[in-house]
Amino acid sequence: MAGKLVTSLRDRSIVIVLFYHLFSIGTNPSSIRGSKTGVFIGASASEAHEMWAVDPQKTVGYSMTGCTRSMFANRLSYFFDFKGT
Repeated sequence: MAGKLVTSLRDRSIVIVLFYHLFSIGTNPSSIRGSKTGVFIGASASEAHEMWAVDPQKTVGYSMTGCTRSMFANRLSYFFDFKGT
């Protein structure tokens, strides 16, 4: 987990919540690093995605990929180095 940056407030919030819950069940996040752990998140809204999608003609490159709801679980998997199920 060292050296991995969490830049957006939303991503930071998700990481903090997972840290809290892992510690509350007595699990050190470092002990499950690299494990076959699946991450599943249900999300119904992303304000950033909606803001960027207003004018698709002004969207540059991959700027939308970090805003999509499908990336929420991927951010946690990357940060904690989970390998999936």
